[in-house]
Amino acid sequence: MPTRRWFGAIALALCLGLVAGCIGRPPAPGPINGQNPGSRKQDPQPAEEEPGGQGSPRSAEPGHWFAVEDVRVGDTVGGLRVVRMEGAYLDEDRTLFSGIIEFSGEVTLSGTYIHYPPEEEFVGGQVCFDQLDEASLARLPRARGDERYLWFCFTNREEARQALAPAGVGEATVVIDGYTINLQHTETWNTARLVRVEAVRNPRPWTKPVKVYPEGTEETRTFRLVYLPILPFTTYVPADWQHEPMQNEEEGTVGIRLIAPNDIGFVDVVFFPPGTDRERVDRAVAERLATYPWRQPTDSDGTEFRAADRTASDPGQWKAAELQLGQRGDRYYYLLIHLGRLEAGDGWGPVVEAILDEWRWRDTGEPLRPSP
Repeated sequence: MPTRRWFGAIALALCLGLVAGCIGRPPAPGPINGQNPGSRKQDPQPAEEEPGGQGSPRSAEPGHWFAVEDVRVGDTVGGLRVVRMEGAYLDEDRTLFSGIIEFSGEVTLSGTYIHYPPEEEFVGGQVCFDQLDEASLARLPRARGDERYLWFCFTNREEARQALAPAGVGEATVVIDGYTINLQHTETWNTARLVRVEAVRNPRPWTKPVKVYPEGTEETRTFRLVYLPILPFTTYVPADWQHEPMQNEEEGTVGIRLIAPNDIGFVDVVFFPPGTDRERVDRAVAERLATYPWRQPTDSDGTEFRAADRTASDPGQWKAAELQLGQRGDRYYYLLIHLGRLEAGDGWGPVVEAILDEWRWRDTGEPLRPSP
């Protein structure tokens, strides 16, 4: 099979897509700030915010919000019954609770499952559920003042490993019971028992064999999955590649850098905030390409660029890049492929081709570009 051209070919096949996410692995729980004590209520609902007040950012999210001091064992919140409540208040005003609240009742949820590898810090070996959709968030009880991002891990993880297979990342619809909010002031997480799996979509194992074609010769190499909750896609990279998240708070952009060994090059994927206008995107692209003394658009609508830096005294250190701008809905993104050592180009191109071929949008499972 002949190796396809990697510079210039990207623009011919980009498939556009994006959903919002949250950066990095799930954050460690932090302290909660409870509300002032109030009367007990059955199935308590969040109080309306006073005009001009600045309420909790999380309290505006879907969910059955309740004040911890208002519930007791036997109460119901959003149709789920409180069956266990253990812990203590850490202050005299009873506004800072450290403990757990367990609920009984089945709930159907859709989101992303993750088998965390044993070596993963904090959640190693856990099977967790993340990136819940809005309808799922609306079904769960949520403690008012709990500012944490909502995710949980399964208590029956061996059953979860078998039911949510293969070990890796995928989308699923599951039924849970025993949902437990853990508000202890330590490194821990919310939990639930997996009752059954209704559907699994777009499963991706942590590693897979991938064919590459350096100089037209077929090789099979082990690639590993790249997954960050912030990203709307997953892909595979060679086992000796690294990756790191990218975030620009001023621009509001998020993304990832896929890094080849030995300074050969990198691939950047950067997403703009929803609703960013094209003019602002064009300015950001121009700034990104400004580090290359030579650059030019290669299409009429300014979505594809070639760039290079030939100022190094050693031609082997000359750098080249290609940038492709894409859009889906009201979001733009760009993909920048940077080759840092031109003498490595023969091996670099096929690997980049394989990475782009393995790209799948998480919401649909569709590839970045259609098969030829």
